Amino acid sequence: MRKPVIDKRLGKYDPDTGAFVEHDIEKLFDPRTKQLNWFTLNAILPLKNEAQILVMLDDEVQFYKRPTFLVRMHQRYTMLRAQRERQELLEKIKQ
Repeated sequence: MRKPVIDKRLGKYDPDTGAFVEHDIEKLFDPRTKQLNWFTLNAILPLKNEAQILVMLDDEVQFYKRPTFLVRMHQRYTMLRAQRERQELLEKIKQ
């Protein structure tokens, strides 16, 4: 099994859950521009919910206009949406 890459900027790594705890999102931004770079985008996407990613997507379209970032955010958004919709469908058949 591959060991996860641990970057100190992400906070403490909890091997039991496979998640970073006590993370400081501000440390992940590029200090010169205060914008996300590719590394930080992929680090914070798992920490966001569907509504938060939708806001990020809207900001990307309106302000930053970076195609690769937009595609990555949309991939994550559609994955979360599909999980939610699947769960709703499963709940319907249980009733």
